[in-house]
Amino acid sequence: MGRAGITYHDVSKVANVLVSQGKNPTVDAVRESLGGTGSKSTLTPLLKRWKTENGLAEAELKSRLPAPLLQAVLSLHEQLQADADRRVQEAADGHAAAAADSHSQIAQLSARLAVLTQERDALTQQVEALRQQDDNRRQQQHELQLQLTRAETEFASLTTRLSERHDEVAAVKQQLAQLRQQFELYQEAVANQREQEQLRVQQQRGILEQELGSLRSLVGKAEQQLAERDLQLAATTQTHHRLETELALANERLRREQQEHHELTALHDGLSTERTAELQQALHTQTELALLQRTHADTLSQLTALQQEIRTLLQANATLTARLQMRLASP
Repeated sequence: MGRAGITYHDVSKVANVLVSQGKNPTVDAVRESLGGTGSKSTLTPLLKRWKTENGLAEAELKSRLPAPLLQAVLSLHEQLQADADRRVQEAADGHAAAAADSHSQIAQLSARLAVLTQERDALTQQVEALRQQDDNRRQQQHELQLQLTRAETEFASLTTRLSERHDEVAAVKQQLAQLRQQFELYQEAVANQREQEQLRVQQQRGILEQELGSLRSLVGKAEQQLAERDLQLAATTQTHHRLETELALANERLRREQQEHHELTALHDGLSTERTAELQQALHTQTELALLQRTHADTLSQLTALQQEIRTLLQANATLTARLQMRLASP
């Protein structure tokens, strides 16, 4: 089938030009004049129609063929021409229907083309956006690759450090096990020591309680002795005061007697015996007073020593009591 647009008018126009130029309007000449378009099956019926309408085909046959053969040829030609006209008409109707269908399809295709063009533009924009996203994704992928490389380096470093830490943890665990074992031994030793200490404290408590009882007994005795010494001291003091009073009286008598001695010097000879006795009595009284004073001083010294001894015993008692309370308070 020839290209769309070759019609009988085109073939008739080209054939008339060829005849005016003195050329035979054959199918090849017409096709060449049409620019090499159109097939022979398309041009042959159109060219035959032109020749029939212009009387060229019948004149050619009459000049070449005998009458009987020419009659047969003309009859065949008429049949063929009628059949050709019918086929041309059918082809023209089919072509018109095909053209209408083609125009409809072209309209549909044009609408579809417009839609596809819009879709293409949209897809182009999407492709551009996807290309931009792909570029961004590639950039992100590159950055992620760099981060991954750094992360892998850091991971290798951390793995090394973790391995070192594992070794350190193993060493620490071993040290901890040793320390736990030592601590258990220490707890056991402390428990034994505490038990022994408690036994020793109980023994010391018994000893201290015995010593405290002894000290209390000694303190009681010392307090009793101190009371007795206080009584003795009171009696001695009373005797001392009495002797001092007697000594004062004796001294007063001695003074008067000495004064009288000066006055009675003249009478000394007569009264020498009596005076001598009084003087001896006074001397005896002074001797007794001196003895009492020494006894009083000794008593005071003994009383001071006894008080110092009592204070020492009280301090020792307080110390032992404090130690005993500390031992009792300790776990």
